Amino acid sequence: MAQEPALDGFGKRRRIGATSLEVPVFGFGSAHLGELYAKVDEDTSRATLDAAWASGVRLYDTAPWYGRGLSEHRLGGFLRIKPRDEFQVTTKVGRQLVRPKDPKHFDRAPWTGGLNFEVKWDYSYEGVMRSYEQALQRLALDTVDALIIHDLDAIYHGDEFGARQKDLRESGVKALQELKRAGDIKAYGMGINTDEALEDVASQVDLDFCLVAMPYTLLDQKSLTRGMAQLQKRGVSVIIGAPLASGILATGSSGPAHYGYAKASPE
Repeated sequence: MAQEPALDGFGKRRRIGATSLEVPVFGFGSAHLGELYAKVDEDTSRATLDAAWASGVRLYDTAPWYGRGLSEHRLGGFLRIKPRDEFQVTTKVGRQLVRPKDPKHFDRAPWTGGLNFEVKWDYSYEGVMRSYEQALQRLALDTVDALIIHDLDAIYHGDEFGARQKDLRESGVKALQELKRAGDIKAYGMGINTDEALEDVASQVDLDFCLVAMPYTLLDQKSLTRGMAQLQKRGVSVIIGAPLASGILATGSSGPAHYGYAKASPE
């Protein structure tokens, strides 16, 4: 007889903004399936996903960037054999994956492993649609529940930051709105990596939610009275992406500890 999932806290749900989408309060972030800090073999990847499902996890987040497509492939291979009405999945837009010009010498950094695909940034209407279509193919699913604008932070874009913000405001957001109106997605949001971006995003684009990757952890909660307070006033939901600071608050400082997706300092 199949084991019943141990729901507990995983069964509690929250509504996203003013949408019809309700998600569990706990979810599975799959950056590590893309081999962020270390190689992860297929058996370990599947065992991790099996354990999450058996524990009652039903919300899964991924991105084209995670392992340059590897995370989406692995997560999709797992979820496509599950009943579609029993889970929710989100992925991200803003990057397209293309064949590198020199595959033999291509550097996959910062990923330890991952796949041999180069990133092409594009937050325009066409770029968002292409990123979405590519993600569906890698996931082997015909729908996702929500899309997230990924890594539109000044630290990643240099001199192109302003132009890419403009692409999103004037073009890319129209693609997200169109997909939502058509019922292809139920909500769309933005991933936020810095306090500065969190405080600014509420005035940039109308969103259903923000996925806060690092400005809020169990140790650092100052954003509660800053950017997150502004989002609350606008009715924008917040999903905390790294409450354990990318691992160190769960594992301690022993071993290869990380904080903020980088090696932790001795302090």
